Amino acid sequence: MKEIWILTSSFPYGSGEQFLETEITYWHQLDGVKVTCLPILAKEKMRPIPSDISVDLCIANSNVIRKIFSLVQALFSVIFLREVIWLQQNRACSLHSILLAWRMTATVLRIYTSLKYKRKKTEAESVVCYSYWFDIATYGSALLKQKNLLHKVITRAHSSDVYQERQKEHYMPLKRQFGDKVDKIFAISQASYAYLNKEYAIPHDRLAIARLGVNIAQDVTPQSPDGKIEVASIAFCTPIKRIDRIIDALALASAQIGQEVEIDWIHLGGGDLQDELSVYAQKILGKLSKVKFTFMGHLKNQEVLRYLKTHSIDVLINTSESEGIPVSIMEAMAHGIPSIAPAVGGIPELVRPEHGWLLSAQPSIEEIACALCAYDHYKDNQTRQAARQWIIKHFNAESNYTSFVQQVIDDMTPVAGKE
Repeated sequence: MKEIWILTSSFPYGSGEQFLETEITYWHQLDGVKVTCLPILAKEKMRPIPSDISVDLCIANSNVIRKIFSLVQALFSVIFLREVIWLQQNRACSLHSILLAWRMTATVLRIYTSLKYKRKKTEAESVVCYSYWFDIATYGSALLKQKNLLHKVITRAHSSDVYQERQKEHYMPLKRQFGDKVDKIFAISQASYAYLNKEYAIPHDRLAIARLGVNIAQDVTPQSPDGKIEVASIAFCTPIKRIDRIIDALALASAQIGQEVEIDWIHLGGGDLQDELSVYAQKILGKLSKVKFTFMGHLKNQEVLRYLKTHSIDVLINTSESEGIPVSIMEAMAHGIPSIAPAVGGIPELVRPEHGWLLSAQPSIEEIACALCAYDHYKDNQTRQAARQWIIKHFNAESNYTSFVQQVIDDMTPVAGKE
């Protein structure tokens, strides 16, 4: 028997990591392979997963005593010492960075201990740890592999776990220590691949690209009737998403388009700034007779997909400051909905002029408004079919996940021994 341990932030609990809802269906019914999900956190309701995939809460159920012990252990850890030395050498020492490095070291050691205990109870001849994020779960797995208890450690690398600019003080603890201790890092885009190689000096032979994917909708979402523009946005209401720019751009676009066309904007997604943004939208857009807006709040992934399927939408708009490969854009394009989005992260690999509008990385309100005014482009059937075909060719769950799973399975061989 061989085993795959999929380490997640919380999946299948909670509502995040939506891509895994699709990917997990490609990990079941594998001959001679047992697949287990190991979430670090296990709060809220558990989502349905295939019945032959196990869930182990050995990490999530760590008690307070174990957490305190790991904090003490981390203070005397070589890992923490190396990180502090690196911070000093790079003039990045601060109370925040040292405390963060200490806390993350403790979490890594706790994950390592939990995995080590699980491995000793496992009779499998070969175990691969697959971490969905290139962070603490990956590092804990790498420590276990150093003890010759794992065959492979692989990880995906997305956005928040890649781009240090997204973090406070532009600091990601431990990443440089463990970049060369992972057998394979699967970047989800060419942009994240290049960043990992350049910023963390991870060699090309440890890097690969494994794109995420979505299910292809059977039908193309219809465009709105003449005299109307239906605009949608899907994002958490947080500062990095820059949703206020959508509001300002809609007001400017309405003025430029004129009174003959009505604009309806729907925002799907909740978050800390939802109420503030709703008030701002009322202030800026509420006085415009030809602009309507609705904040739908938080929706589950399946509810978002249902909305895309059952409502006319002309274009999806994204104005985020940083992205990996946005699931919202992929899902929209799979339904034949073109997208307006900035050239950040892997978005240029997703949005092209022939089926959408690629903004600059830091678009002005005028630039975003100009893109919104090109509504004839988004309503055109050829544009909408081109968007769908791009997803079918490059971000199709069926082909991408089947290939990724097979690549992992084919490379599994018996481990040398157990501690």
